[in-house]
Amino acid sequence: MPSSTEQLKPMSSESLPLSDLVTTLENSPDLQEITVSDVLAPQSKQHYMHLCLLLINPKQAISHKLAQAIQQYLLRDSAQSSTASLVDFLEYGGLVNEEFALLFSRTAEAETSSESKLFVRKQIDLIPYMPMPNCSQKIEKIVTSSQKHSPHELAALLFRNLTILYGKAAHTLKNKADLQMTKRIESAIVSSLPCIFGFSNDNWVAFDLESRLNFTRLLRTLMNLNLQKDGTWQEAYSLVPPRSLVYQLLVSTNPLIVSEVLGFISYLKTLKFDDPQDASKKAINCFVFDAVNFVWKDRAFKYDDSFSKGMFLDIHFLQRMGSLNFFGVSEYLMLKNIGGLARNPAFSYMFAEIVWSIEDAQPDITVRHPGPLSEESVYRLQCDSSAKWVPMSYSDIKKTVLFSLVRSGFTGIGQFLYSSVRSLQNGKQQ
Repeated sequence: MPSSTEQLKPMSSESLPLSDLVTTLENSPDLQEITVSDVLAPQSKQHYMHLCLLLINPKQAISHKLAQAIQQYLLRDSAQSSTASLVDFLEYGGLVNEEFALLFSRTAEAETSSESKLFVRKQIDLIPYMPMPNCSQKIEKIVTSSQKHSPHELAALLFRNLTILYGKAAHTLKNKADLQMTKRIESAIVSSLPCIFGFSNDNWVAFDLESRLNFTRLLRTLMNLNLQKDGTWQEAYSLVPPRSLVYQLLVSTNPLIVSEVLGFISYLKTLKFDDPQDASKKAINCFVFDAVNFVWKDRAFKYDDSFSKGMFLDIHFLQRMGSLNFFGVSEYLMLKNIGGLARNPAFSYMFAEIVWSIEDAQPDITVRHPGPLSEESVYRLQCDSSAKWVPMSYSDIKKTVLFSLVRSGFTGIGQFLYSSVRSLQNGKQQ
């Protein structure tokens, strides 16, 4: 590569050391005879630089021939490694026009199911290199194609690459150099979300842990984009996932997933809608009330005339579920408290460990709580004159546990509860 003091001079295709490649492209009766090695593996770094310079101007005939050769080769069954080579090539984003990422993926649909699946996989590989303002329709097509071809196998890579793409957009939006470009990027992101949320909602049960965690990373990236900076926003509803998807994440047994969806609900609360009675605004209020009741207030699936809707489960189903035998054995496990931190499968063991550490810090206690904690059990222990236990109320213990969870990296649950529960506001400031 030339040094910073050297001047790059325009070169014609005839004067380049790539003349053999050009001749092969022009004389080949079948473009599929061109391999990716012919296109992407010049014999020297200087040759590679010349190829990059050629691709700066997509209007040049040689650029179209190179793009056509690559996209033809990408349809081959044996071309999985070629996609990796192409991705390596596109890493030269400062030199290569990003429009080529779209050109490479615009090909005819493959004929067989296996070919179609491979084709979709290659399109997903190229998502991070799509030009942001023009990507929404292409993303929708890729997501729709993924739905048809083993969505549970493609989801992890799809969410990962979408996160990378939106992360690049976040860098652009922070710079705010071009207001018109900023609006185009925001519009592209927002218009692509409904199909992504729909895809996730339809297939969440089939997703493996990697896919689910990658989806939460995508949610975190959307939060960091800060799409609505001020005022109301006509397209704010697109950022609101389907309620069935939100509740599936909320009842997850993975603490990180629960924490991240709570953090996203906290973000949704900041959105401003043109119409205060907008259905999406009402849905967000329901998310907040149901999540607080489930995780913090030991009122899981509470249903009333306000925004507590019991996760929109049928009220007769909730009554039937509450009458199941294992909910009537003792006060330690009731339907209303199964989502609380002390009993929630996602947090119960961490809750117990933190309580043990609190007990360990009190050398003069004479009894340990057998767990799980409840307001009634803590009150009984502290009223028992024959036993000495931790001098803390149930509420203070929960606050201590929450603080420890946030310090351990579960920031989403902290963002949500500190902004949604009035009694926790002072704890947040401290």
